[in-house]
Amino acid sequence: AALMVVKYSIALQEIEHLSLLIYLAVVVLAATRWGPMPAIIAALAAGGAQAYFFYPPDFSFKVDDPHNVLHLMVFVLVAFATGNLANRLRRERDLAQAREAEIRGLYEFSRRLASGFTADDLISAVQDYLSNTLGRPTIMVPPPGSLGVLLADGIGLPSASARTSLGS
Repeated sequence: AALMVVKYSIALQEIEHLSLLIYLAVVVLAATRWGPMPAIIAALAAGGAQAYFFYPPDFSFKVDDPHNVLHLMVFVLVAFATGNLANRLRRERDLAQAREAEIRGLYEFSRRLASGFTADDLISAVQDYLSNTLGRPTIMVPPPGSLGVLLADGIGLPSASARTSLGS
């Protein structure tokens, strides 16, 4: 809509080229935010809007000039390629963030292992790491006659369960 206002209020000779760049920015935004399918839809919609609003005859999807048809085809191809690259960049960013979180968890685990002085500290560190990694509470059950049983959040295992698991 803003491009139409600019087209009719200011006499710009090459407004259709400026509009292609703006439409390409919309395709990149759609690819980085929502993925490849919205980028493809945005590219097709941008090509249609370009043909409808900016190429003669105005307000028609028919394009008379073969050069303009070529411009639209190149634009749609460039929009597809750019959208694909932007989507890949988004996936790489997500993978890098996941790797960063994993490395941060491993660092925290190694720090807790290094600072643990007792077997209870080591079991608690392993239990917390497993809970964070698996996304579920974990229970470390030591061999009979050694240490007590702890849940990852520090709540003790019910005594009946502890007796059953420890073979008491």
